[in-house]
Amino acid sequence: MPLPAGESTSFKEMIRTVSKAITPPDQKKLKNILHSKKLELSDQIKVMSKGKYLSFTRDHWTSLDNENYGAMKLHFIKEFELKTFILSCTSS
Repeated sequence: MPLPAGESTSFKEMIRTVSKAITPPDQKKLKNILHSKKLELSDQIKVMSKGKYLSFTRDHWTSLDNENYGAMKLHFIKEFELKTFILSCTSS
């Protein structure tokens, strides 16, 4: 869902129908929340992957609507368990 969708009147009315106690964040606040989470997770990934052998993969696929998508993933093994993180996923 696009970030501005949370600011539309119809979306806010739908949320109010579900619960009057919930107020959807505006676009600026949502971007700040997502940016903070990105930084927090980036730091966690750096700590987890430190001193490990890393593998990066890139994948492309096309949706049924003929839209092209691409993803970059990071892989490493920690305590005999494969860890995979999606670093980016974009449409072009």
